[in-house]
Amino acid sequence: MRKGLKLKKSHIYLLFPFFLLLLWLLLFFYPLSSDVKGMKLKLSDLKRENEKLEGQVLALLETQKRVKEIEERLKELKIISFEQTTNFLRDTIQTARKKGVEVQRISSQFSSLKDIQKDSFSYPTFEMALKAKFLEIGRFLEGLQEDRSVKGVLKANLALDENDYPYIRAKITVELRTSREKR
Repeated sequence: MRKGLKLKKSHIYLLFPFFLLLLWLLLFFYPLSSDVKGMKLKLSDLKRENEKLEGQVLALLETQKRVKEIEERLKELKIISFEQTTNFLRDTIQTARKKGVEVQRISSQFSSLKDIQKDSFSYPTFEMALKAKFLEIGRFLEGLQEDRSVKGVLKANLALDENDYPYIRAKITVELRTSREKR
């Protein structure tokens, strides 16, 4: 018999823990370490996605801040929204009555209402038929010009009716400045 091939029980007892360690490494450690590497990759992907989303959220917050600043500026400038146009016209009629001007008719120029949705601002025009004394109409038009919602008076026609001598009839075309934003 050969002496080198003879295994003793002590050798088996000494090699048994190494075999258990090798078995543990092969069955548990390597699969767990590959799972951990996969989870680390997922975590790094999630971190990148989180940073991307944080950037988008910051951009949205910045946009909202700009929108609020613009709305505050519009309020400071007293520019009305398009939906508030009827309220503005009603207030204009009440102001005219206080100044002694009779508003006989208001009609919108529909050609000015076509392109409302294209810009942030729209400029609808309205034609007003007025009846009052010359100076009263002048004061009323000055009041309109001072209002920041009125872009300007585009056209004004005055006509004298001999039957109502101190009174004259005026047809004015007013262009308003309105924002498309709802408030």
